[in-house]
Amino acid sequence: MRFSRYACTEFKRDARDGRLKLMEVNGRHNLSTALAVQCGIDLPWLQYRHLVFGETPVQRPFTEGAYWIDLLRDLGYSFARRGGEQSGLATYLRPYGGPRVFAIPSGDDPMPFVKECAGLVGRLVRPRLAAPGPARLRLAK
Repeated sequence: MRFSRYACTEFKRDARDGRLKLMEVNGRHNLSTALAVQCGIDLPWLQYRHLVFGETPVQRPFTEGAYWIDLLRDLGYSFARRGGEQSGLATYLRPYGGPRVFAIPSGDDPMPFVKECAGLVGRLVRPRLAAPGPARLRLAK
């Protein structure tokens, strides 16, 4: 491929042989880049400075122990597996008390989160609407 830039590279373990297989090489920053930025490593800015000005990034202090929180997926996972989890409430709440970044909710741009919520509600409601209901009487004319 001869690709030598920033990339989000994804692998998946093949259940047939246990080996990792390349799934995707994405040459742009994705949502999880926000975690690095939150920790003080602004990857898009570093990449820009490198490409435009030829600057080589230097190591600077950064925050460790920050959490990436995907609120809707976390809530969905917890709801789907309620009762089967071994962790206590404190374990679930720990990421919300320290340094963190949310996958979608943002105070300065709430619409992506609103759209995600609407999509989730639609996925939950749609199967119920499609399910056969009680037989309805048909009135003869």
